[in-house]
Amino acid sequence: MGATAVHMKSLLTILLVATLNVVAALPSRASVKRGDVVYHCRFSDRGAQAGWQGLANPSIGWSAMPPSSKALHIANPVDGSHNAAASIELDVAKLRGLRLVVSAKVKATDVVKPAHSYNGIKVMLVVKKPGGDQNDQMLDVHGTFDWREIRFGSEVPDNATAVTLVLGIENTSGTADFDDVRVTVLEAPRNPNAKPIPGLAYTGHTAPRLRGAMVSPSIVEADASKLAKTWNANVVRFQLTGSRGGEADLGPAYDTWLDTQLAKLDRFLPIAKKNGILILIDMHSAPGGRISSYVGDRIFDDVRYQDKLAQAWVKISKRYKGNSTVWGYDLCNEPLERTTRDNVPGWEALATRLAKIVRRNDPDHAIIVESMNADASEFRYLSPIPVKGIVYSAHFYAPYTYTMQGVSGAWKPVQYPGSIDGATWDKAKIAETLQPIVDFQKQCHAAIFIGEFSAVRWAPNSMQWLHDAIDIFEANQWDWAYHAFREWPGWDAEYPADHDANAPSATPTERETLLKSYYARNDAQVKGKQL
Repeated sequence: MGATAVHMKSLLTILLVATLNVVAALPSRASVKRGDVVYHCRFSDRGAQAGWQGLANPSIGWSAMPPSSKALHIANPVDGSHNAAASIELDVAKLRGLRLVVSAKVKATDVVKPAHSYNGIKVMLVVKKPGGDQNDQMLDVHGTFDWREIRFGSEVPDNATAVTLVLGIENTSGTADFDDVRVTVLEAPRNPNAKPIPGLAYTGHTAPRLRGAMVSPSIVEADASKLAKTWNANVVRFQLTGSRGGEADLGPAYDTWLDTQLAKLDRFLPIAKKNGILILIDMHSAPGGRISSYVGDRIFDDVRYQDKLAQAWVKISKRYKGNSTVWGYDLCNEPLERTTRDNVPGWEALATRLAKIVRRNDPDHAIIVESMNADASEFRYLSPIPVKGIVYSAHFYAPYTYTMQGVSGAWKPVQYPGSIDGATWDKAKIAETLQPIVDFQKQCHAAIFIGEFSAVRWAPNSMQWLHDAIDIFEANQWDWAYHAFREWPGWDAEYPADHDANAPSATPTERETLLKSYYARNDAQVKGKQL
């Protein structure tokens, strides 16, 4: 899932609009590529202060930073009575549509932990856009520490009207020094004018369409039988999930976890075969797990975690080569690449490496590659993986305010169709949100699999949301898997729509009936057959 915006009105009141005077020249949009530094400031360099606003604030000055002669110095009084920040406005016209990494070297002394994680030491990119500002930053930065790098990811939407880089201290006391500020391109959009790739889309199956559901590793024969025989689903996305994360995943603990998960899969394979269900093996727990929504996954922070994931796919692809019940391999669930380090390959490079490993060991099964965080909008950055037999995948829960309402915390009903997060959400808006996938599909002659989608069962009028979403999947000939079958009651189609329901309904629910109406389109005579 993508990064969340944090609104900080108290800080924004001190931001002044300035004329851009960028130290490093930005490459022309046509030549922008991964790794380009679009802004760089060392405060000791000649002209480095040009364009920065707020430097006259009495709390802002300069301090020595070896080997440089000075760094930006901000000191808030002990009573934390005011905020102090320096800011510079960047050229929004040249940043629209780019995914960026923002970084700065920071040193802190006695910065008191503030009341909120989004206060404290600020290295922040403020993106102004219709419907509200987007404020990207690293959270929970406070205390006393020597020079270290603060990094986070940001994506500038096409409708952005201004982009401002901010350094400061907010709603707390203490001192902080800043230097070596960089904005680097992580991804630029794929060329929309490139010639379409010829040929037919590879699907890896002979069924007219795969329509099924995501399942947990604890699925039993009775569940599979009902999903296949009563509901007429023909595919399941089988999760390999629950690794420990962090450093533990670099050792034998990850191997033991993987062996346990594959043993569960082995027990389910004959059940799936008996019921005519194809299986997509989903690597739901990549080694290391997630650092944070602003930093990303550990596989993009340390290449050792990528090596561990590669080892896992060697084992899996050799183990299931030639198994006709397996449709394919989902290389990594919702890979979140936000601040990939210079010496660590990004998602497309890693996906290519993993796909080549799988293809060497297994020439037949489909390889499923998700967009970054499995987000539809990220398909604009995705280029075809140069390996045979690739199917591309996304997950769909937009808008999250609607589909996830009441999942955690207090529940306040949100209506669909209707105004949600400042936009009118209806079937047309869903289609607009999914359009980057359609564009990729047409330009790259790619098959698409929606590996997860849903709205919690108590979301008002969720039947309409589901109907609208699936209709668009069907119109574009996408395979899909509902999230989820008998996994968690909030998604379970067999539970009533009542928020407080604690048991499945004695009779088929509206959601169950809706899903069955689409599953009925599966051709029982070809269900489960593999190319």
